[in-house]
Amino acid sequence: MEFTHSATLPIGVFYQGQLHRDFTIRMSTVGDEIAVVEDGIPDSGTLVGVLARCLTTLGSIPEEEITYQLLCDALVSEDYQALRTAQQEAKKSSAS
Repeated sequence: MEFTHSATLPIGVFYQGQLHRDFTIRMSTVGDEIAVVEDGIPDSGTLVGVLARCLTTLGSIPEEEITYQLLCDALVSEDYQALRTAQQEAKKSSAS
């Protein structure tokens, strides 16, 4: 069973001239962390890389376009915190 949490970003991510705010994120796994390392993402970007892998939807951005680089280039700190909080909420739902 995959645990997810859906919410809306306070600011949003611009992609192809459009602002995207609604998202769904799933709980991360060790496999996500390993994949980020294998993808060559620097240690300082591990959390952002994991978030990119765990975002199942972000507005109408195609899932394969939700990448580490997109988040690094377009995500503001308020939205980063909102994603981290949502991921914790997904984890809490697994304990229910």
